Amino acid sequence: MFSSSRHWLNIGLLSYGMALSQSGMLIYLSLISMVGFQLAPSPALTTLPFAIQSVFSALASYPVAYLMAWLGRKWGIILGQLFGIGGASLMVAALMLSQFWLLIAACVLFGIYFSLTQQIRFAAAELVPTAMKDQAVSLVIGAAVVASILGPGLSTWGESFGYGVPFVGSFAAIIPLCLMVAMGVLWLRVPVRETRPRMGGGRPLSQILKAGAWRPMVAAAVSFAMMAFVMIATPLSMNHAHFHVSDSNTVVQFHSLGMFLPGLFLGPFLKRFGPKRLILAGIGVFVLAILINLQGMSFWHYFSGLLLVGVAWSLMFVSATSWLTRYYRPDEAARVQSFNDFCVFMVVAVCGFFSGKVLATFGWEGVNLVMLPSLALVALICLLEPKTSPLADKTAGSTIDNQAG
Repeated sequence: MFSSSRHWLNIGLLSYGMALSQSGMLIYLSLISMVGFQLAPSPALTTLPFAIQSVFSALASYPVAYLMAWLGRKWGIILGQLFGIGGASLMVAALMLSQFWLLIAACVLFGIYFSLTQQIRFAAAELVPTAMKDQAVSLVIGAAVVASILGPGLSTWGESFGYGVPFVGSFAAIIPLCLMVAMGVLWLRVPVRETRPRMGGGRPLSQILKAGAWRPMVAAAVSFAMMAFVMIATPLSMNHAHFHVSDSNTVVQFHSLGMFLPGLFLGPFLKRFGPKRLILAGIGVFVLAILINLQGMSFWHYFSGLLLVGVAWSLMFVSATSWLTRYYRPDEAARVQSFNDFCVFMVVAVCGFFSGKVLATFGWEGVNLVMLPSLALVALICLLEPKTSPLADKTAGSTIDNQAG
């Protein structure tokens, strides 16, 4: 059994990995719609690169689960950084050569990179005792608050090394971030008899879903998809409203601060109020953001609206991740996690692709109004869920718990 200091070491290393990985992801997410607009042969294809990335994140979910089962969390996360380096390198080449389809190839690699990187949050839940699980998940996801400062800072600094080609230096900055994550995760301390996520054993996925696991999956998918939907549309809308790129970068920077800062403090609230109440609170914040966005299109409307969208995402997604872990046992983890990520990324892909089309057809007001039905659906799911415990079986728990027992 690990000592408490080693548990905190694992949380610290996973938080470090999440912070740097999210910095790279933030650089990508804040620029991809602009890069698509710059290289796409048609305005209708502006958001296709983001959609391709999300589709491949979804398609990679099951292979990633097998890789994690084979390699273990540590080496699986390190492998993800290699895909990140490949994606960033191809992105630089696409920008230097002005090749749209090379951009698409880069987004394929970024999709696999994001899918592997998402496993960091599940590792946080598995490498600590159950009593520390909520706090570990919230701290690891919340550590990405560093990305709100580091990501835009590196993006701006990297532009001076772009040889006069917009965005080249920004994407090149992702490469050292991936290298630093890989080197840091090497120090991750896992049990000698590490219980890696297994694809076999346990209950069938259909039975786990029937037990209620679909509820947090829907909450996670909606929170991520609606956040991506408005985040992709915001820089495009600001560009149409003749704001400078630096203005949209500032808006996205504080949006990411709203996404990750609350996560540092959600652990005690999850333990006291439970994930469903925090998801409902997140929905309330999301609706407030929509109301602000509908009031106007000034810089401060964009700024405050997207900041609140980030806070709403944090409340909903961190809580949904914690809620989902209550529905599966260690030998069912890979199956449930891969299906969850597949659903999340497929919904994100569809919403990301259509965000530009909705903006072009219905305007900024339409972008905001179209999100309300999905949020209402999640609210109903939380309010109508039975109050029975999702896992009464005593074999449920973290990897550490099962090895200690």
